[in-house]
Amino acid sequence: MLFISFTARYQAAVAIFRNKIYAVGGTNGWKCLSEVEVYDPEVNEWTMHSQLNIARRGAGIDVFQGMLKVSICV
Repeated sequence: MLFISFTARYQAAVAIFRNKIYAVGGTNGWKCLSEVEVYDPEVNEWTMHSQLNIARRGAGIDVFQGMLKVSICV
């Protein structure tokens, strides 16, 4: 299988939630990103999700009370 997302990035927050992989924010080397992409291994497909309100890189992500929560260090 080949897992290619829409956006090349690093320092993204990544989590597994409801059997899907979420890649949130990150950077492309020039700017922080607000894109959220979701990989569904059952259909081997990436889709775009709602964007973050504020672009983030190096953030953390976790599941809390049935939702994904993005956190940052200030």
